[in-house]
Amino acid sequence: MAENPEAKRWQELVDEMGVVYNLIRYVLLHLPLKIELAHFDKDWDAEDVVPALRALNRARLLIDDQPIEDRHKQLLKEAILDWLAVYDLSAIFMMAGDPLACRLDGAEHLLRRAQFAAGTVAYNLGIGRE
Repeated sequence: MAENPEAKRWQELVDEMGVVYNLIRYVLLHLPLKIELAHFDKDWDAEDVVPALRALNRARLLIDDQPIEDRHKQLLKEAILDWLAVYDLSAIFMMAGDPLACRLDGAEHLLRRAQFAAGTVAYNLGIGRE
């Protein structure tokens, strides 16, 4: 029996969410004023996920205090917002039970943007080349 292509994409999306979250987390940890976040766990329960999401949003607000260029601040804030939007979309997928291809397309697009934004900041600031 063939696997549902959307189900396979959904699983890949969940895996990619972890990769992008941890990239954002790594960049935040290596800023001049480091910001620490919990390690992503796709099996977080409700007790863990709400504080983690709040912490990520709080990190977004703290970025303005960083002694880095405004363009890097903006890219990091956009990366976080895009990731949070994907998380919200994933909740819709879970409630609907079967993600629509258009929703998966949107979530994948947002994740690519988040990864590009965080990766650009990491590259420009020399993060990861230590």
